[in-house]
Amino acid sequence: MLKKTIKKVFGILRSFIHKHISFMRYFFAFLFFIPLLGFSQQPVTWSFEAKHIEGERYNLIYTATIDQGWNVYSQFLAEGGPIPTTINYESIEEIELIGDGKESGYKKEGMDPLFDINVVKYLSKEPFVITQEIKTSNSSSTIKGYLTFMCCDNERCLPPTEVLSAGFLFAFESVIEKSISVGGRHLSL
Repeated sequence: MLKKTIKKVFGILRSFIHKHISFMRYFFAFLFFIPLLGFSQQPVTWSFEAKHIEGERYNLIYTATIDQGWNVYSQFLAEGGPIPTTINYESIEEIELIGDGKESGYKKEGMDPLFDINVVKYLSKEPFVITQEIKTSNSSSTIKGYLTFMCCDNERCLPPTEVLSAGFLFAFESVIEKSISVGGRHLSL
C-alpha cells in the first residue's frame, strides 16, 4: 500500500513539474529576450550629403542625430577604449581625400567611467558632423562606403554598428544643387 501511495505521489509530482516546466521554459525565454528588446533600439541616425566647394573640391558631410542621453565616439581615440567612428570607403577611384575628417558638434572630452580612459565623445545636444574634403578631376566619379560607430549612454554601450543598408553613395556629375534619397537617407548632391 505504501508503495502504491508513493508511486501515486510521484506521478502527481511528475505531472505537476512537467506542466510547470513548459511554463517555466516560456517564462525564462521571455525574460531572456526582454533585454534584447532594449538593444534593438537605434539611438543614432545618420545622413549623408556632398557639397561643391569650388572647381574639383567637394565636402562630404556625415551627420549623426543622437537621441537624448546617448553619445557617439570621435574618430580619433586611443586604443583600449570604445570603438571610434570610422568612415570605410569601398570605392574611391580618381578621388583624393584631403586631410582627416573634421568633427563638429557638442563635444565632451575626459575620463570615461565605462572605459576608464580619456575619450572624446559627442552628445545629443546638437548633431555630430564629420566633414571630409575631397578632390576629384573626374566629375563622373563616385564614392561608395559605409560607417561604423559605437554609442553609449551612462549605463551601457550598444555593440558597434555598421550603417550598411545603402551606406553612402556620392556622385559628383551633377552635385551642384541636386538632392536625392538613397535607402531612406537624404543626400544633397
